[in-house]
Amino acid sequence: MRDPHDAHGHGGHGHDGHGHGGHGHDEHNGLPPPEPENVAIGPVLIWGGMSFLFVLVSIALVGSYFWYEREIEVTKKVSQYGSNIEKVRLLHAQEAQHLNEYKNLGEGHYQIPVSRAMELVIQDYQARPINPVQPPPVQPLIVPPPVDPNAPGTLAVPAPATDAAPDAPGTP
Repeated sequence: MRDPHDAHGHGGHGHDGHGHGGHGHDEHNGLPPPEPENVAIGPVLIWGGMSFLFVLVSIALVGSYFWYEREIEVTKKVSQYGSNIEKVRLLHAQEAQHLNEYKNLGEGHYQIPVSRAMELVIQDYQARPINPVQPPPVQPLIVPPPVDPNAPGTLAVPAPATDAAPDAPGTP
């Protein structure tokens, strides 16, 4: 316990209680005097709460910034895609017009609409005489007649020997 009359934290031992002389400091470890144990909790809670709010606001601001940038990028991409849709529609319209018009290509060549060309192809096909395609003639397969091994002029080939061949008479 401290002596309430001791303003320097001498511990109530007098000026030379530890044999250190009369300078009045508690220097037996080389450490500073201990801090008071009665910490003011109010300022700690205020600083902690303000720090927590600062972190939340920072997260919200950074998140909203990235959300905003993402929306700008999406808008740019969608607008490019939308303009491409119009380009594709225009291209399809030009192709349809090109496929459905008559045009002199020069040197006796003419372009006609595709639908008219299909009608002419069908008329031409129907006007042809019906000639079923004949398959090529099939060559008969020539199989030689079976050979009689007993006929004169043929070579008889002996049957291959097997392990189960019957024993010849007169062998032990």
